[in-house]
Amino acid sequence: PRNSRIEEGASRPVILINGGAGGLGSFAVQFARWAGCRVLATCGPDNLQYVQQLGAERAINYRKGAVAETLAQDFPEGIDLLLDAVGNSSLETPLALIKPGGALVSIPTLVDDGDIEHTIAEAAAAGKRKVFAFMDDRNVSETLREIATLVTRGEVQVPPVECFALEDVARAHIKQQTGHVRGKLVLSVGGETLAGHR
Repeated sequence: PRNSRIEEGASRPVILINGGAGGLGSFAVQFARWAGCRVLATCGPDNLQYVQQLGAERAINYRKGAVAETLAQDFPEGIDLLLDAVGNSSLETPLALIKPGGALVSIPTLVDDGDIEHTIAEAAAAGKRKVFAFMDDRNVSETLREIATLVTRGEVQVPPVECFALEDVARAHIKQQTGHVRGKLVLSVGGETLAGHR
């Protein structure tokens, strides 16, 4: 995050986090807010207040549909960046939400990434970028230290964690597949606990 904050008085980019209540989305909302961006986020009705508490200036209930229409009212030219932490089919026309020169960043889901080459070419033809962000744990120690500092200072909060015993893996998987998880689901292996949870 260092050197990522928006300069005072500079134009503030508008970012939509698709899936703002999940483990990744919860962090993304906070990092974008910390960087000085205008943050919008989609989530289910039970998580609207949670996402706003994380720093989204607007939480959009995707169950009501019409995400595009909601954004078009205030951002008719489009937004600067869309981070999709849900999957390829979760938004009907994601590229249409982004202004020329903007980017759509997808976090690969392993189950719903669509035709990657086609969507990259489609974005380029529209003067936009499509980026697939893959996890890379090389040279991340400095970034992790900075994130830990933000958490320690209370500028970023760790999303809630719900632990399941290993024998409840099917129940955890079903809950994950519903797409309505707040924070992260974790399996407890060998009786180990995480932050006081079992």
